[in-house]
Amino acid sequence: MFSKNKMIIGGLVFLILIIAVLILSPYGIKNYVIKNSKSLVGRQVDVGKLNLNYFTGTLKLIDFKMFENDSTTEFITFDTLIIDTEPYKYISNKIVIEKFFLSGLNVNTIQKDSVFNFNDLLEFYKSEPDTIQTKEEDIEPIKYYLNNLELKGANLIYNDKNIDQITTIKDFSFFIPFIGWNQKEKTNADLKFSLNEDSTLNTKININPVDGEFDSDITIDNLHLNSFYNYIAPYAEINSFEGQLNSQIKIEGNIYDALKSIVSGNISITDFEITDTSNKKIIAAKNIGTQLQKIDYFNNSYTIDSLYINEPYTYFEIDTISNNFSTVFKLNDTTKVEKTATPNIASDTIQQTSEEKELYYAIHHVNISNGLIDFSDNSTSEEFNYLLSEIQINSDSISNNSELVHINSNLILNEKGKLNAVLNVNPSTLKFDSDLNIDNLYLDTFYNYITPFAEINSFKGQVNTKIKIKGNFNDAIKSTVSGNVSVNNFEMTDTSNKKFIGAKNIGAQLQNIDYTNNLYKLKSLSINEPYTYFQLDSITNNFSKIFKLDETSNTEAIENNQKNTTENELYYAINKLNVTKGVLDYSDNLTGEKFDYYLSDIEIDTDSIYSNSDLVNIYSNMRLNKRGKLNAKLSLNPTDFNNAEIAITVERFLLSDINIYSRYYMGHDILEGDFFYNTKTNIIDGNLVSENKLLVKNAAVSSTSKGLNKLPLKFALFLLKDKNGDVELDVPVRGDLNDPSVNIGKIVWTTFKNLILKTVASPVNFLADFIGVDPKELEEIEFSYTDTIPSLKNQQQLDKLIDLENKKKGLKIELLHFVDLNLQKEAVALKTIGTQFNAETQKDYTKNKNQFEEYLIAKTAPDTLSLKDAVLKLSANTNLDSIVTTNNTKLLKNTKAYLIEQNPFTKIKVLTADPREPEHVGSESKFNIKYNLLEDRINTKRDSI
Repeated sequence: MFSKNKMIIGGLVFLILIIAVLILSPYGIKNYVIKNSKSLVGRQVDVGKLNLNYFTGTLKLIDFKMFENDSTTEFITFDTLIIDTEPYKYISNKIVIEKFFLSGLNVNTIQKDSVFNFNDLLEFYKSEPDTIQTKEEDIEPIKYYLNNLELKGANLIYNDKNIDQITTIKDFSFFIPFIGWNQKEKTNADLKFSLNEDSTLNTKININPVDGEFDSDITIDNLHLNSFYNYIAPYAEINSFEGQLNSQIKIEGNIYDALKSIVSGNISITDFEITDTSNKKIIAAKNIGTQLQKIDYFNNSYTIDSLYINEPYTYFEIDTISNNFSTVFKLNDTTKVEKTATPNIASDTIQQTSEEKELYYAIHHVNISNGLIDFSDNSTSEEFNYLLSEIQINSDSISNNSELVHINSNLILNEKGKLNAVLNVNPSTLKFDSDLNIDNLYLDTFYNYITPFAEINSFKGQVNTKIKIKGNFNDAIKSTVSGNVSVNNFEMTDTSNKKFIGAKNIGAQLQNIDYTNNLYKLKSLSINEPYTYFQLDSITNNFSKIFKLDETSNTEAIENNQKNTTENELYYAINKLNVTKGVLDYSDNLTGEKFDYYLSDIEIDTDSIYSNSDLVNIYSNMRLNKRGKLNAKLSLNPTDFNNAEIAITVERFLLSDINIYSRYYMGHDILEGDFFYNTKTNIIDGNLVSENKLLVKNAAVSSTSKGLNKLPLKFALFLLKDKNGDVELDVPVRGDLNDPSVNIGKIVWTTFKNLILKTVASPVNFLADFIGVDPKELEEIEFSYTDTIPSLKNQQQLDKLIDLENKKKGLKIELLHFVDLNLQKEAVALKTIGTQFNAETQKDYTKNKNQFEEYLIAKTAPDTLSLKDAVLKLSANTNLDSIVTTNNTKLLKNTKAYLIEQNPFTKIKVLTADPREPEHVGSESKFNIKYNLLEDRINTKRDSI
């Protein structure tokens, strides 16, 4: 009995001791763990309280702390950990957890360079290689049953010292009711945490741990993008990265093959904004949203039901070197490229997996509304700003296997004009066609782009287009353009604000513009009310100055551009060209005086201008200085200007309009006169043959003391006038244009000058035609040496001069008497001795020459003299000089008397020519008839009778 009691007592004492050990062992375990934590877990830890219930299999840890390597800084802490297990199930190779509860977890993760503050733990927990080989089929699988897994109020802190960014996930919680090794239904898990005060993430996950199938709903509310600023900053020179992200995403897949997961749901970003380092907003949107229908990364398939962007904003700025986007996002940073190009085996593997599948993408609906692009260009001398606003872009059914994708867009051009574009594109081939309609694109906004090439003060007009562009985005420069383009109220002014070119309307109907093939076809080109101001000086003209055509650098640039565009032979065609109500305002100062001329109502019309045409006909007419008219037809070969036909008719051209030129070049003022002109000019292989008919009516000129060429224009016009006061001329012009030294202007001037000089040099021809007589009758009047009165024949000639004077009003006629006095004295002496012979012999010495010679010999014997010497010897006592002078005086007086008798008001002068004139030598007695204008004088001895 005693032994039995002793055994019972001993058993109770042993049980009490075991219970005491079990009760006291957690305290020992706690102290042991704390003391040897570095060798056990690789870090110093601290435990506030440890409770272990051996009977229920419950472990409870309170106030757990794991420190950093310095053993003072906290790495991981939590308030409470409760694990409720069924330990007896371990015997049957089962792990059963009835409850896992962890609250107040705090994890501080720190990264510097590529090193994390837990790298030493990873190294500590590296498992040694297992040297014992165990057959896989000999290992019995562990069966697990996990119930009521809960994490509550965890805070995860990530400190990235590389970018000095601390990211905190607050109040991270989840609850999983059950996970079993052979469960047939999915396990539900709810996760929730906050990223900041108002940003939360909620996740519901359903997982089948047997086959790995899962689906997950992820909801993000108000995720502030500025939390990621420091991650963006190394790749972008920005000052802020703002916006709030919201999403409702569903992910379906298998945890054992996560790359094959399918993503769907909604993502939106509100108040998105990025500013540059000067705090200038560069990109933003009021709202960005997308509805993901199916994102299948593994199969390279991306289907989006809708994508919308509300009030997007872009600020794009360029300068002479780059643009703000390249600067902000460091697109020109080669070091960044090198880093990006570093191979990454993992990413390469993933990319290769996805690229094995052919890409498929689809966006069922795209909508961009109320967009704005703020463009600024600092590459010119003055800043250029342009605003594209109210941008609307809509499209349905965009996919890479669509035959055609339709995109429609509308926008406002710099708060004035409008643009509508419709784009149809094949996503697989990238072939496209686009309808581009522009209303009132104001050209003045592009002024700064023109000023480097033109010295102008303004550039105005409104462009309207309805054009179609066809091509392929893979080689967009080969695109072709067709449609209508018009410019209204076009105007350019020079630096003095003088309009030098303009048009009420310019319209072109483009048939086919193919820049790559150097082909330009226009159905029609019309210019209504064009205006041109052209000013010429002795060196250059206003267009050369304005457009810097005299600058060699500009010329070289044009030549280089021509080389680039003429690889294909130029072809152009204009089916119809029409210019209406044109004006050319011409001005020059070539003579020292300003000359202005006004061409108005200019009309130009032509059909079928082709670069490969053999002949193009161009018709034109215009008004000359508000009075005259010009009609012209030009026929030419567009590729060979050495072959052409020109026909021009001018009516009522007012000659006084060119008085400045006439005074400067010819020394005459044109007071009045109407000019009519008709020309037919042929140029054959460069040889100019021009037949010109001129008619001048009512011309009146006056002489001046100036003029580079003192042409007798006034007298020439006087001579050329017919009975009606008109001047009709046929002026042929010839020249070889192949000769570089030949200048068409010089040819015309020389022809005109020669005509004037020839006319004045031979006035008789024109005067004889005027009264219908033989020109010889108006050249001179012949007399014998002894005549003192005009003969009948002489009188007839004088009558014709009277008639000419009466009909040719203003004509100055002078009869200049020429005679060789020595020969005249011989003639007088002969007549004197002959008269003696007649008296003594009663015979006429002129009819009895032999007897007269015998008479002279008898009178002068015994001297042997010639007939002339004999006559002079016999008349030695006669005053021949006095007789000659008397006879000549009588001839002039009687001639003058006859003229007055015929016309008492005659102004014909009878004069003795200057005795120094060489023409006296050997001359018969005669009147040379000289013609001029009454107010002009010639160099003669004024012995007027």
